[in-house]
Amino acid sequence: MSPRRRTIPWVGVIAVAAVVAVFAFFVVRGLELGAPGERIAVSGVGVHPPEGQSITYDTVPPVGGPHWPSPARWGLSTAQIPDERVVHNLEHGGIVIDHNAISGDDLAKL
Repeated sequence: MSPRRRTIPWVGVIAVAAVVAVFAFFVVRGLELGAPGERIAVSGVGVHPPEGQSITYDTVPPVGGPHWPSPARWGLSTAQIPDERVVHNLEHGGIVIDHNAISGDDLAKL
């Protein structure tokens, strides 16, 4: 066999090993930095007090916690929706934009 044929497999093995090492480095580094998809406990998930019961939240507007069993109807609403109902939508990935004393032009931009 020629010397060239003997070196080709080793070059391939070294190249594959280098790719694996680089990939492993970034995977381990990602785990150290809190990689996307990390589970974080959220209080109140799945906690459904009776419909109509008032709930006190730690933040205004609330970003999670106990909420009524039924979410708000999906879509645009010009009426005020109780926080206890909106939090249920947030739990299911909904996006809520609260506004107060906004002009009609600015509201149309939203």
